Parts: sequence; structure tokens; C-alpha cells
Amino acid sequence: MPRRKILHHPTTYRNHSINDKYNYDKQQLDKIIDALEYYSDQCTLDTRNDYVVFDVTLKVTDTSVSPYFDTTQYDDGSTPFNSNDLKTIFPSEYYFYRWTREWSKKSKEHYHVMVIVNTPAMTEYLKSIQQQISALNGVVNCHITPRLLPDDDHRKMIHFHWLKESNDDIDGLKDAVLRHCYKAKLDQKIDGVKRSFDGCRELKPLKPL
Repeated sequence: MPRRKILHHPTTYRNHSINDKYNYDKQQLDKIIDALEYYSDQCTLDTRNDYVVFDVTLKVTDTSVSPYFDTTQYDDGSTPFNSNDLKTIFPSEYYFYRWTREWSKKSKEHYHVMVIVNTPAMTEYLKSIQQQISALNGVVNCHITPRLLPDDDHRKMIHFHWLKESNDDIDGLKDAVLRHCYKAKLDQKIDGVKRSFDGCRELKPLKPL
């Protein structure tokens, strides 16, 4: 098994600004940037495409005492969260996604999910997605994290990043890399867990919603 390559508090990587607060798994950071660059390029190749990326945080029933995705029932009859259940909500012909599994004293066990979709009207679907994820086994709560824009921007707060070139002063791709790079961070990982990162394995054009 190849040795993990770690990037220690980088400020830039592959010509993108990176949050230097963290250490990163190089392979995972490459996968995140590859995806964001690929879908940004799809907007250039076909101007009808309008790819956006958004962030989902879900707190799950804490399984850190049994960190190998044990699917046995708890005493109350419930079962732990299984990341494979996300496939039912994000079918591969419409969505690309990657997740990172973490644990902290404040949030306990939780996941961050980077989701890419081809539609300029993502706001219309967010509530439904949030409700569907919240209904999965083992999910305690689900939150779609907003992205804050400068105070002088009339949108101020939105829930996704455009990967198409913006009409304002914000570079959509670079903005998205800076926001989503932390999903490759090594902080808050559970010791002994075999799978702390995963998601779609194929970069391909997505059907518009």
C-alpha cells in the first residue's frame, strides 16, 4: 500500500489558494481539485452547462467506538449511518459528490459532503435534499452550509458556489477550491478508520436537473 503523502499547512497548491490552517492528504486534495476543475471546464465546453457546488454537513449517531461501519442495530433498534445511502439521494447521472468523515468533541461524529450539480436553480432543490438526508438511518441532523459573500454584494449569503465564470469580481473555481479544500484535511479524523474519505469515482458530464 503506497505511503500517504501529507501537505503541511500549504498556502497554495496547483495554482489555487488553500486554507493553511490544516494538514492535507495530497491524494484527496487532488481529487477535490480535479473535480472542481473538471466541472468548471464543462461550463466552458458547453455554455448551456451551469455547474454549482454546495456543502452538506450531517451529524450522525456516534459510532466512533466501532469505527468500521458496523451496521448492527443499537439497543433501541436503530442502525448507524451508512455513507452508501447517499447514493440514493445523489444518483450518479445528476450528481458528483465526495465526503469526509470526522469526529470532534463539539460535534462528535459527522460528515462533510461536497456536492456538484448542473443547474443554476439549486436553491429550489436544497430543502428537499436536506429532508431526504435527515431521514436516513443514523442521521441526527443535516445542515446545508451557506457561503458568505462580501457585505457590499447584493446576494450576501448563498448556499452554493458557481463553477461557471462569474459576472462579478469573484472567480468561481478558485473560490470553490478555497472553500472545499478542507474536505481533504487530516484533522479530526478517527484513529483506525479505514475509510475517512470517499465518493464518486468517475468524472463525467452530469445531466441538468
